[in-house]
Amino acid sequence: MIIHLEELSGKIQTFTFEKRIRDFPVLEKISAAGDCLFAEPLDIRLGAKQMGEMVAVEGRVAATVRMNCNRCLIEFESVLRTGFTLTYIRRPPEEIEPAGDGDVELQAEKIGLIPFTAEQIDLLQDVQSEIVMAIPMRPICCETCKGLCPQCGVNLNETACNCENRTGDPRLAILKGLKIDHK
Repeated sequence: MIIHLEELSGKIQTFTFEKRIRDFPVLEKISAAGDCLFAEPLDIRLGAKQMGEMVAVEGRVAATVRMNCNRCLIEFESVLRTGFTLTYIRRPPEEIEPAGDGDVELQAEKIGLIPFTAEQIDLLQDVQSEIVMAIPMRPICCETCKGLCPQCGVNLNETACNCENRTGDPRLAILKGLKIDHK
């Protein structure tokens, strides 16, 4: 996923990539661990524009993934979509002196700029990072998922159980009998 700077002019240049999961080492590890299985291929659409020493890249990624629901533990399929903006700079910003006591050096990475030096930009690692950040930490199959019964473990989406409906955390039950004198 390389953009050659000579292809860019003052207008937005569009790029479309269909990449396999094996092209992204971190995504391949996530998929091998079974946390998030990616269907092939990943659809990546980018728009890039060069503005002086900077290159702005806006992109969208869509991928079909299989994950386990965090509430009911069933496997489900979903479309993972993410949009992102990446800004590359040929050289980091210069030092600036604030009105205060000390000097502050702006570093490109700290202000969201990605430095590059060649006449091309390899987007693979940065796009991979955006995809990883788009994977939900606690995926759920649907917003109305009821999860599992904490007593018997039955999937409450499929069947109702006859367990006693307890409210509150049983570890805190001792506090119900606590009396506090207000003086």
